[in-house]
Amino acid sequence: RQELINYRITEHQTEKLRSALKLYEGTKTYHNFTRGTDIGDPSASRYIMSFTCSPPFLGPDGTEWIPTQVLGQAFLLNQIRKMIALAIDCVRGSASLDTIERALVKNIRMQLPIAPPQGLFLDMSVYDAYNNRKDQGSSEVESLDWIHQEQSPAMQRWKKFKEEVTLKHIIEEEAKEGNFVEYLYLQMYVFDSNSNYKGVEVDLSEKPKKRPFKPANQEKTEEEQSEQGKTPSPQTVQAPDAKEIDSKGTD
Repeated sequence: RQELINYRITEHQTEKLRSALKLYEGTKTYHNFTRGTDIGDPSASRYIMSFTCSPPFLGPDGTEWIPTQVLGQAFLLNQIRKMIALAIDCVRGSASLDTIERALVKNIRMQLPIAPPQGLFLDMSVYDAYNNRKDQGSSEVESLDWIHQEQSPAMQRWKKFKEEVTLKHIIEEEAKEGNFVEYLYLQMYVFDSNSNYKGVEVDLSEKPKKRPFKPANQEKTEEEQSEQGKTPSPQTVQAPDAKEIDSKGTD
């Protein structure tokens, strides 16, 4: 435990983390960063305005923490946790920046790890679109642009709550449960990065066949009736896909 507390990230690793997070910015396809979304699904497209990391700081016990902040229009289930997980592997050396770029390609299917949910929270909501419309309309409507009003009462309350409640809870929880220590252990000794990060190229022109709709009260054909009740042979039973490695907690 003391060795982990004394660990410090190098400047080279910090720059590599910044480079990895930078690759997520812009409009990209995140079908590999969520679940329940098929490859080629337009809903997997998301716009990330910025993804940055702040300078490291030390917690009360001397553990080094590196805050990251992502600003986007909307996020998919598990998206941020998988983005962070892949970026961490880039810093560790088990993945490359090319791995991130390949994971964002529309016709590539890739198995990605998922970081623990602890430490992920909504920092602030931004209303740029509303403020722009307000500026063009009535000046009597109050602006929601408190980001640039650092001395405003609302901003001061936000800072106080974040520092004294949110961050304090995150640091204490990790010191007690070690969720990220457990996650990194799984990444090092269980997750097969060499195999999973290769990815598989998929032909988007081949659409999966859909079963024809059949009302529940429609009579079955003789062929379907003859098949009913048969037990499939071991050769016809397909094994389920490998599940994504997760640590404690669920979304």
